Amino acid sequence: MEKIRRPFRTSRGRARDVNQLPGRSGRTREQDQHIDPSRAAVPVALTATVPAPGQQTVPVPSLETLLPPVPETLPPSVTANVTAPESSAIALDREVRFGDVRYPIYVRSGPASWQEFAGLLTELHADRFLLVTDGGVPAEAARAVARGLGELAPVTLLRVPADERAKNLSTIDDLAKEAFTSGATRMSVFVALGGGLAGNVAGLLAHLFLRGARLVHIPTTLLAMSDSVLSLKQAVNSPVGKNHLGAFHAPELVWSQLDCLATLPPAQIRAALCEVIKNIITICPERFDEMAARLRADAVYSQAEFAWFIGLCGSTGTPSATRPSLSPAASSATGLPSA
Repeated sequence: MEKIRRPFRTSRGRARDVNQLPGRSGRTREQDQHIDPSRAAVPVALTATVPAPGQQTVPVPSLETLLPPVPETLPPSVTANVTAPESSAIALDREVRFGDVRYPIYVRSGPASWQEFAGLLTELHADRFLLVTDGGVPAEAARAVARGLGELAPVTLLRVPADERAKNLSTIDDLAKEAFTSGATRMSVFVALGGGLAGNVAGLLAHLFLRGARLVHIPTTLLAMSDSVLSLKQAVNSPVGKNHLGAFHAPELVWSQLDCLATLPPAQIRAALCEVIKNIITICPERFDEMAARLRADAVYSQAEFAWFIGLCGSTGTPSATRPSLSPAASSATGLPSA
């Protein structure tokens, strides 16, 4: 069988080897729910107009408006792994490896970073993007991302109810029908926008579509950024239990935009960090004190600290009993790729 190898797109050498943290199951719908900025927070003057089915025009905010830059100073303890170039407040790159399968994770902040993301998507030469998102992501945000993707290729928007009960094969079948009727081919790329629900549905759909289509993750919750996308596991629920029906499918890349976490409630931030702590205790207990020293009762963290948590998840080891084929992952802190 031909080995799958995902290119790691970066302009600098890798700094050091790290190991990959596996995704964990058993999360609740509340943990994956994402609360985004309200409509009132988007100035009318900064909206764009795009066509929508059944309507002549629909005002939607631009991607830059939905994700405003949040300038901040990087603490010395983080700068070893995270850089802050002029055009992006934070830039952290990781490469995840499962045997001969590998894929890159990009952690970014600031609206300027979306130009880099567009460049990475252009390299995929997709004939269509199938944007899979759940009801927890506001329609304005989904349409804004769809508008950005639409500058590169035609876009089909596939929405899933923000309900764990919708994570099943029936939903996969319904979305597949929409994808086929929209003209999707094996050159198309599925893009998951949201938390673990959207990621799992899009991942399994990509795996099954025409015996395997390409996948890109845009996680919008800390739990998804630090846990669920750090795995090849894509699954939906069966009538008997959670995540019973699934497969292993590697994404082309993961794009974690830290600005999405600005409106995440403290309860969901704590829930995500509990997963991180659980994995540290299980896999690398020697790093527990380092992690504990950074925790705060109010769950208020800077983007640099969020990047540190995500980077830690990408650098913890995985027991061979959990993932026998896992090999060390390379990690590097880089800025934007050179032109």
